[in-house]
Amino acid sequence: MAIITFRKARLYIKDGGVGTAQNSIEVNLGEGSMSWTRARTVNYKMNRGALDEVTEGDDIPLEVTFSAQFLHYTANAVSGADPTPIDALWNEGAASAWVSSDSDTCRLPAVDLVLEYHPDCDPGTVKPWETITFPDFRIEGERGDVSMDDGTLEFSGKCNAVKPTAVREAYTSA
Repeated sequence: MAIITFRKARLYIKDGGVGTAQNSIEVNLGEGSMSWTRARTVNYKMNRGALDEVTEGDDIPLEVTFSAQFLHYTANAVSGADPTPIDALWNEGAASAWVSSDSDTCRLPAVDLVLEYHPDCDPGTVKPWETITFPDFRIEGERGDVSMDDGTLEFSGKCNAVKPTAVREAYTSA
């Protein structure tokens, strides 16, 4: 198990565009936390009062909660607009024209959250050691806050997926 220090990580909020047509925001992080809950439904069936069959039930969406200090963020918007992270998460303002990461255009717009971890190195010069992608994320409820005075970003929601994808590169400490 790796403990990810946000000071050595970057959060990317990406739309569903491809290549040079993809909008994104890079958030340089300070202290904070990110957690996610992966769950499943298990059905137990009885046969004359005794446990008999066990089957997997309905999928449960991946839940994500994020709260961190941001040092700065940089938008890479195809339109030239300068959206904030909350604009991108809510699909509004300068990010209202972003393409949903969800392939079904009839669903509410979504973004991909990508967390890259670069231990001991400058993220601008080396490949990340671990990249965790939370696909098709949507804010739920009314939680989605930015405090410019405190430099904090907080949000929670769910993904149209049951688990994140993680890719680890070979890593040797400097």
